[in-house]
Amino acid sequence: MHALIVEDNRINQRILVKFLQKFGFTADVASNGKEALEYLERCIWGHVPKRPDIIFVDYDMPILNGPETVNHIRTRPPFINDLKTMATPIFAFIVPGRIVSPGLWQQFIRDGYITKPLRIAGLGSALRSIKSEVIPVNMSGHGGLSGPGNIGGQTAIISRPIWGPMPLRRYPGPKSFL
Repeated sequence: MHALIVEDNRINQRILVKFLQKFGFTADVASNGKEALEYLERCIWGHVPKRPDIIFVDYDMPILNGPETVNHIRTRPPFINDLKTMATPIFAFIVPGRIVSPGLWQQFIRDGYITKPLRIAGLGSALRSIKSEVIPVNMSGHGGLSGPGNIGGQTAIISRPIWGPMPLRRYPGPKSFL
């Protein structure tokens, strides 16, 4: 399994990478939302060998903050045209007691959250809350969906979450993809 960590604090980056390694994950790190979007776009186009199976996003970052980053991933092309990206759970890093509008929290915390300071037990809980199944998917050459018969596309196998005790996230696409 592979994770993308979107966090501007170098210490938190290192801690999370070490914690994830204990759970058998590898990880790539982006220091802000813009870097994360560029990384995910390269994944969609096939320029990155490992696509993330889970994404962790900090709330407060320079250039593009957490809620804006999550909003881009869940609502804008090329991300919404890519099944793997849309099926990838996004967990938020939050600081308890932070006062933010409820609408912003709903937008940001779609799949779950981990409180800061980071603790291995909190990360373990988040990772255990995700269940997944492997499904075959028809993908066109540019990462979008192709129609029935897979004309000019290629077949891929992706892992999509099966949400257990967690509520379904607000997903703009067909519910059959959840």
